[in-house]
Amino acid sequence: MNPNTHELAQLKIRIPAHLRKQLQEESIAQQRSMNAQINFILKQFLQIPSDVQQMKDN
Repeated sequence: MNPNTHELAQLKIRIPAHLRKQLQEESIAQQRSMNAQINFILKQFLQIPSDVQQMKDN
């Protein structure tokens, strides 16, 4: 027997619909939170050139 097919057989677990919905909602919430953090960090980086320019101007 192919070990890979054995692995696949073990992964076939039926998740109840309400639990699947809850997991999806949690996953979406985590993605939004991560996106917000990434956006915040990117904005900080985008801010740096204008801060440097202001220092040069002063």
